[in-house]
Amino acid sequence: MTRNLWLHTCDRGMIDADGFLHFHGRMKELIRRAGEMIAPVEIEMALLKHPAVQDCAVVGVADDILGEEIKAVIVPRSGFDPRKLPAFLASRIPTFMIPRFVETRTEIPKTATQKVQRHLLQDHRDGIVDLGRHKG
Repeated sequence: MTRNLWLHTCDRGMIDADGFLHFHGRMKELIRRAGEMIAPVEIEMALLKHPAVQDCAVVGVADDILGEEIKAVIVPRSGFDPRKLPAFLASRIPTFMIPRFVETRTEIPKTATQKVQRHLLQDHRDGIVDLGRHKG
């Protein structure tokens, strides 16, 4: 979209002190949880550091109290335990960004260009683990 001769891509990011651009995700992908705007890619980057996470995607799911809650969809490796994720993530991301729900799947749905199809992940399936509400 062009406004005032500027191209607005609806991407979210920042330029650090050294002049490097850091991509934080698309504006339309942001999760609004209890007034906080959360970029799924920040959580995904932390999750991918877990040795038992092969692939992942994070989406917002409707919540009557907070507006949206955070769900992590994980393609697990051997030994994955969703209940250990909050402890793993605690030193990597703020508490309000820790997913409440964890779902495992055999693959993350993606387009031919490898873009995550987040809209296909927002439903709740059997076997989802509710890690409980986190302070946020």
